[in-house]
Amino acid sequence: IPFAKSRHEFLGTFTPIAFENFDFSAYDLVISVTSEAAKGIIIKPPTVHICYCLTPTRYLWSEYELYFRNPILRIVSKPAVAYLRFWDKLAAQRPDVMVAISSAVQKRIKRYYERDSKLIYPPVDTKKFQNPRLRRQANFKFQKRGNFFLCVSRLIPYKRVDLAVEAFNKLSLPLLVVGKGSEEGKLKRMAKSNIIFVGELTDEKVADYYSKCLALIFPQEEDFGLTAVEAQAAGTPVVAYKKGGVLDIVID
Repeated sequence: IPFAKSRHEFLGTFTPIAFENFDFSAYDLVISVTSEAAKGIIIKPPTVHICYCLTPTRYLWSEYELYFRNPILRIVSKPAVAYLRFWDKLAAQRPDVMVAISSAVQKRIKRYYERDSKLIYPPVDTKKFQNPRLRRQANFKFQKRGNFFLCVSRLIPYKRVDLAVEAFNKLSLPLLVVGKGSEEGKLKRMAKSNIIFVGELTDEKVADYYSKCLALIFPQEEDFGLTAVEAQAAGTPVVAYKKGGVLDIVID
């Protein structure tokens, strides 16, 4: 398929066809983990389908305004979006059980799909991010830390790393940004010299930065917020936007 690797977002209209063509007749249980079309698989009794829903399809519902900011794109895509919304809501009725990853996602499932759901938080290997030196101490806050703040994120629009960059441009405080994505070039052009982009790193290196930074900057409304859990496992406070899944994680 042309541009499947580089511009996959334009293939969204065809994902329902792809997922509806899988054959699950040989299985007793199917678990879909999805924020988009996998919940729309078709199964036959007595097979049971459990959907672990990361969020209702973001670009169709909660983040529609962000993804379709361009008025021309919004007009051109209107028929496709209408079809996908119809299919997405229909597909959300197919699983026998819906499971949400946070209280925020649970509310979205109720709002957009008109379904109740169970709540199971995503697994995080917190020990991987705990600094051995910190684990030996009873009180994290007195540990010596570096003089920088940290942002760990995919560099894509809804992650709102642009807000962190704008804030630290004004504050002139050191910010380290870990991650890559479609917004990388734009964010680098925005950023002043106090903001450093280090790209993708290993879990070990990220854990080291977690344990040394002053705080994790978490500017977006997230479905859950794995990095907020990881940072706190390292004894690091989180400065977060007070909305979304992070409300289940960070104590105000």
